[in-house]
Amino acid sequence: MNDDTEEFEEAIKLYEEIGDHYSIARGKAYYGLMLLNSGERERGVELLGEARAGWAAIKFENGVQWIDELLAEDEEGEDAE
Repeated sequence: MNDDTEEFEEAIKLYEEIGDHYSIARGKAYYGLMLLNSGERERGVELLGEARAGWAAIKFENGVQWIDELLAEDEEGEDAE
C-alpha cells in the first residue's frame, strides 16, 4: 500500500466516524480516480460507484454527474482497447 492509498483510506474512515456523507463520497471519488489512473481499474470503478451512490443519496447532482462522466470516459477507453 502506498502513502496516497493509506491517506485516502484514513480520511474516508474519519469521515465515516463523524458521519460526513458528502466527504465520504468525495474521498471515494478521488481515491477511485487515482486508482483508475494508476491502472487499478476494478477497484477504482468500485469506489467511483460507491461515491456516486453516496452523492445520489444526499442529492448532490453535480457529483453524480461528474462520476457518470468519469465512468463513461473509462468505458470509452476500455472499448478502444
